[in-house]
Amino acid sequence: MYVCLCKDITDHQLRESIREGAGDFSQVRRRCKVGAKCGKCMQEAKLIVQNELMAQTECVGATCGTS
Repeated sequence: MYVCLCKDITDHQLRESIREGAGDFSQVRRRCKVGAKCGKCMQEAKLIVQNELMAQTECVGATCGTS
């Protein structure tokens, strides 16, 4: 789903940024440029990033994503 229409940024891109090493919202924002124009996407983008970071934290020490 598109989160930022101004910059054509999807929720997948935000999550991928975290998987590639971004550790907080400011790092995701710098990498993806989300919110760089009008800022209407910021609340949704923060929520997506927060949820993804929590999901990764829950997987530490577990077998998340492995078969």
